[in-house]
Parts: sequence; C-alpha cells; structure tokens
Amino acid sequence: MTAAYLTSRSRIESQQKCPRLRFLEKDFEGRGLETIRLSLPLATGSAVHKGVEVLLKIDQLGLSVQEVLELQDDFMYAGLEQLEVGMATIDIAVAAALSEFKQAYETHEVDVTINESMQWIQDEHCALIELILRMWAEHPDGLPWLVATYEVLEVERWDLLPLTAGTPCTECSNTGWVYNPELSDKQIECESCGGSASIGGITLRSRADALLRKRSDGSLYVWSLKTANGWDKRQENANRHDVQGISEMVCIEYRLRRVADDPERAGGLLPTGQVAPRVDGTQMTYLIKGRRELNEKLNVYQIKNGLLHPWAIDAGLLGEKEYAHSYWYKCELPHQKGTTKGGKPIMCEGNANHRLNDSWQQVNIWEQMTIKEWVAKLLAGEVQPSLPLPTVVINPVPYFRNDVEVEDWLEQVKAQEETAQLGVELVKLAKANNDEAGVRSLLNIHFRQHRNRCDYPYKCAMQDICWGPSAIADDPVGSGLYRLRDEVEMEVTTDDR
Repeated sequence: MTAAYLTSRSRIESQQKCPRLRFLEKDFEGRGLETIRLSLPLATGSAVHKGVEVLLKIDQLGLSVQEVLELQDDFMYAGLEQLEVGMATIDIAVAAALSEFKQAYETHEVDVTINESMQWIQDEHCALIELILRMWAEHPDGLPWLVATYEVLEVERWDLLPLTAGTPCTECSNTGWVYNPELSDKQIECESCGGSASIGGITLRSRADALLRKRSDGSLYVWSLKTANGWDKRQENANRHDVQGISEMVCIEYRLRRVADDPERAGGLLPTGQVAPRVDGTQMTYLIKGRRELNEKLNVYQIKNGLLHPWAIDAGLLGEKEYAHSYWYKCELPHQKGTTKGGKPIMCEGNANHRLNDSWQQVNIWEQMTIKEWVAKLLAGEVQPSLPLPTVVINPVPYFRNDVEVEDWLEQVKAQEETAQLGVELVKLAKANNDEAGVRSLLNIHFRQHRNRCDYPYKCAMQDICWGPSAIADDPVGSGLYRLRDEVEMEVTTDDR
C-alpha cells in the first residue's frame, strides 16, 4: 500500500478548474511544475503574507526575532540576521517581505516590455509591498482593528485532516499493488493474488493565516488574508462559498477535537466548558494593491494605485510639493474653488466632487520620499481630506458555514480526491512501465483538459504544455520553460493572477 496522499485547498480548486492543470501543477513527477517566469501577483502576495506573518508572530504571539527564525525549517527569512537590535516590528516585517520578493525576483525570469526595465518593476513592487504592509499595520481598519476585535491565537500553523484511510487487498489482505495495462481503465491488481488492490489514504493539509478568538464572546474564527486587484460585489458574494475558509476550518476543528480533553495540549484555545470544539466562521481581510495596466501616456506597464503613483504639484519656492492620491475627490468643507474673469471668488459649498487641474503630474512616490514617510502623511490626513474608498484594507462581515454545508463539501472532496489520487498512482505506474500510450490515455481519463479555462480570465501557466510543440509536453523541464516545484509546497492566497 502506498503512503498517504497529501491534498490541499489549491489541489482541490485546481481539479475543479481544470483536472489537467491540477496534475501538471501539483502532481507531475510527484512535485508539480511551475513556470520559470515570475508571476508578479503571486510573488507580491507571498511577500505580503510573509511580512504579516512575521509581524503577528513577534507582535501578537510575543516571539523574539530569533524564535521566529528558528520556528520551522521551511520558514526562511533571509537577511533578518543582519537587522539592528531595537528595530520596530513593522520594519522587521517589511525587511522579511522584501527579502522574500527579491529572492523570487532573482531566481525567475521576468517578462518586460521594450520600454520598461527589470529594475523599474522591482522598485515599483518593492514599494507596493512596503506600502501595503505599513498601511495595514497602522490604518485603523488594519492591524489595530484586528487586535481590537480578536485575540490572535495562532499564526500560519499546519493542520492535517485524514479524509480516507487506505485498505489492504479484499482477497488476501496484502498491501502491495501493481500496474496491469491489460485490465480496465483502473488497471490495478494485487501483486500477491491478483485481486482488488488499494492505495493509501488521503490527508488534507492546510495552513490558516491565523486562528482568532473574538473578544466579545470567545468564539473561534479562521482568518484568511488575501491580496487582490480590487474589491467589488462579485468578490464579496464569492466569499460565501470560498474553499479556503471551509478547508482550514475543518482541519482546525479536527485538531481541536483530538486535544479537547487535554487542557495542556489545547493550549487555552477552547472556551471554558466547550464540549464540541467548533470554529464559528471565517474572517477575511483583503489588501487592495491595484491592477498592473498599460500607462498609454508613458507606454509602460504600471500598477494602477493612487497611493503608489500619486499626483504632485509644486507648492513652494524651495521645491516643496503638494500631493494628491485621487484625481477625482470630494471636498468636505466650503472653500474657494476659483475666480471669475473679473477676479470675483467662486465658492464651493462643500461635499462636492472635484478633479485636479492639468498642472498636477503623476509621480512615483518612492522617488519622492520613503514609504514610511508617505504612509505617515496619508494617515495624518496631510494629502487629501480623506483616503480613497475602498482603501487598502477591506474586512468583510465574517462568513459562516452550517453543518450540512460542511458535510456535503467533505463528501464531495473525498470522492473527487479519491479519483484524482487513483489517477496519479496509475500514471506513475504506467510511466515506470514505459507505457507512453497508457500514460496519455490515463491523463485523458483521469485529468481531462477543460478548454474553456485556457485563456480567460488569464492565460493558463500550463498552456504551452497542452497546446504548444510536442517537445514541450514530452519534456517540460528540458524545454527550459518549466521547473519542478520545491519539495515543500507553500500555498499563496492571492485573489488574482
């Protein structure tokens, strides 16, 4: 019998999007493939998560920097050893995030247009990452709101939930099985007696961004942090059936049920007197970064974010500048908005929409001042009367799951993952037997291609394997376009590509 198969939220979602995508991304050669080209949204989201993780562990869990460094072998904060003693926690978090991004940036190829440079892309995204982290750490809707509403109990902890248990052969209880291409599409038989063999069990692995306890009533919530291009009603509605929140919730509940009778192992997570450990819902937080779009005036791609690329105008003889984060804005108080040709003041009664005049020019804020100084100005209200809405941080109302929904989801996932696991093992055995035709057929049966997801809403990263020259499909790594993923899969929860 083979070892337990580890599945995850990303595997589950990829299977539902396109089974072939799931196999190539997650199960190819037991590790999965990734394109050598850098996904800027994913790299940005990963870096922001790293910064938030460091900030919460040091600030909220009371860990020292050294304890954070040594917590787990797969959490590598390159460069933190050189930080100065006494640095603010947010500065340490920013350093960790930027180190994460630069490492990804330096080990991948980056697509650039003829009018932009790799240095420009790196500078812009590093400024964005620092801007998001500092705004979340200090904005009233960010970390201050989170810790006022919830107590942070855990941060980025792995959880495991057994979905299915492997069973031996029904004929002779042997635990070995072999590949037989002469059988049906399942092509499995017991290596001892030829009866019905089985494969190992399936375990769901998850890692919630944090486990929270609501201060008002002691109820438990999963915290799900996402970076996104923007925020709209569609996104809010999609959260009601989000896979991430429900998968993390069931995994944490399983762990808590196992330690409920042991106060020491429970670590004070469970409310006093609670008999059946329960996670009540999911609290999501969206950090809005803006979409990378073509600036037709400059003919370069840049992130559409007024906090990152504000407008500026000369405001003094010594080179002082006045800044604005919004081209269109609403005034709050009565003021003079201009004069007539005769010099008579034109007054605005307040609460009206205005736009900047043509004297204002967009700038790159990191070239004007440090991001730390810029965030201080924004939060002090020194830029415009109020920050644009939605601002960087969105905290939707928590989402709740009823028991029937959870039971249905688990039953569906078990069935889906059993089919996927079977396909993975069959393909592996067919490859070991050099059965190329069998591999192709098994992929067609167990990992079908969903052609309606190849280009929309974005180009699939595995498109060159499916529809490119056959040499790429025969040897994706040898083609120079792909490489095997790291052994430890780190799930990134961005909401866009």
